[in-house]
Order: sequence, then C-alpha cells, then structure tokens
Amino acid sequence: MRNRIQIGTASFVFLFFILCMSVFCLLSLSDAKNALFFAGRHAESVEAYYQADGWGQEFLAAFWKGISQGTTPEEAADAAVRQIPANGTAYVTKDQTVVCDIPTESGQMLHIEVGQNGGLVLSYYVYHESGEIIDTRMPVFGGDTE
Repeated sequence: MRNRIQIGTASFVFLFFILCMSVFCLLSLSDAKNALFFAGRHAESVEAYYQADGWGQEFLAAFWKGISQGTTPEEAADAAVRQIPANGTAYVTKDQTVVCDIPTESGQMLHIEVGQNGGLVLSYYVYHESGEIIDTRMPVFGGDTE
C-alpha cells in the first residue's frame, strides 16, 4: 500500500485554480458590462452636448445676422432664440451683454454670452442645471433637551 499514488493534493490545487479562474472570469464580465453601460451614458451626454452646441451656433449666426441688418440686440436675440428648436431663453443685461441659455436633454444648459452690441463671444460653456436646493444648515444637537 505504500506504492499507491497520492493525487489528492494535485486535485485540490487544480480545483482551486479552476475556482480562481471562474471568479476572475465573472469579475471581468461584470467589469465589461459596467464599462458598456457607462460608455453608452457618455455617448448620450456627448450627443446632447453637440446637439446643443449646434443650436448655439445657429443662435449666434441668427443673432449676428440680425445685428448686421440693423436691429437692436434685444430684437436680434429674441428672433435668434425663436429660430432654434430648443426651448432656450435669451435676454440683454444692463451692460448690453446678450445672454442665451439652451437646455440639453441630459439636464445641462449651454450658456452663451455675447459682448456689447453683438461683439465677441465672452463665454460659451455648459453647466449642470439643477433644481435642487442645497441645505447649508447643520442642525447639530446642542445638549438642550427642552
């Protein structure tokens, strides 16, 4: 009976190896599914940005066309914002800066500011439009029970 081959240790090592490889395969599959999900969300966000960017360029072109035809900045901004399909807003500030906000489908806004009387573009950026109000109070127990 001493000449009997012991395969128990080799079997356990092989089973442990198969178990480790199975776990790594499941982790890789989970990581790939998450990467696909986030890539899809990123693609939607990028598509929404470029759609709003196109509308912003249409707004600027229509606005500058109105300015070149001799209309006031208010009239040109109103006419230009009506030409874009998004439900944007445009107004003229006290210092004659034209401001336009164009919403995207992803809850962001494209913000455009044009200088006095249709001058240069002062700012052109996207910001997150949030209806949430941040609570800055910090109600901490002061030790009084009354």
